[in-house]
Amino acid sequence: DTKNIERRSIIRILKDSLADKPNRSATGEQEAFDEVRYKLIVDPSEDDSLSRLLLMYKILDPKRTKIFMCSDFPEDSQLQKVNTIAAIRHAAVEGHTVLMTQTDDIHESFYDLFNQHFRRIDDPDPTKEPRFYANIAIGAHHKPCRVHKDFQCVVVVKKSEIPNTPAPFLNRFEKYCISHKDFLQARLQSLDP
Repeated sequence: DTKNIERRSIIRILKDSLADKPNRSATGEQEAFDEVRYKLIVDPSEDDSLSRLLLMYKILDPKRTKIFMCSDFPEDSQLQKVNTIAAIRHAAVEGHTVLMTQTDDIHESFYDLFNQHFRRIDDPDPTKEPRFYANIAIGAHHKPCRVHKDFQCVVVVKKSEIPNTPAPFLNRFEKYCISHKDFLQARLQSLDP
């Protein structure tokens, strides 16, 4: 009986998925995180306006979301990339949501984080939750970084860049293809009486 099936927009599905939290009751290193993947949004626009819509429509909480973007200008230094990696690392520790757009040059620094290769360290105090760490590369050095249970990562990739994006990178994420039309439809549906 299809009459009782609720139709949810892709916007609602993404918002619900962003609210998912990892199950912390598992005892192994991987089991505690791997059922909640980070998100990759395919953006058909070429102007990064989709990132603004995610915040404007509160799909991402503007108060808890840190936005990171790298430029393609050759004069931008390696120092800028290192500073961006360090800021994303800090956001993981603090439990913020990270929105990464045009960050192709630094994705390799987050290999363990994107793959959710976490190391679990149990606290000697059984009343405290275990801590989880992932290696993040800063330059040539890999450093363990604590990953807060509320940390969420959203990577935006332009649709035109998908053919040149390695499949293993894409496979690390829960993927969504969202357009301006999806936002408009969701808004119009919310106005229906």
